[in-house]
Amino acid sequence: MFSDCPVPITQTEEILLGHGSGGRLTSRSMRRIVGRRARASGIDRRVTPHTLRHTFATHMLGEGADLRLIQELLGHSRLSTTQRYTHVSAEHLMKVYDRAHPRASEPGPNVSMP
Repeated sequence: MFSDCPVPITQTEEILLGHGSGGRLTSRSMRRIVGRRARASGIDRRVTPHTLRHTFATHMLGEGADLRLIQELLGHSRLSTTQRYTHVSAEHLMKVYDRAHPRASEPGPNVSMP
């Protein structure tokens, strides 16, 4: 029944997301569902399950979650893979700050130190 599934399901495990006939959703079906829901929500850019995964990790990091915890939640075997989110998060934070802060682009006061 689930021969195309990369992770074998035993009879004691439950399926988190399934389709109407009771089987597992394929990755293609998930991409289609996420894309439709994004468009229905008024999101114009392309959204995929990976976009959701990346957004989840970036928000967790931004809220102070431990990098090792995020690594475990995402199933990364190497911390260096998870560390990519730290660069994206810092870069994004600076862009948001520059757009939102009224004096972000102004030069600071010329203060001389004694």
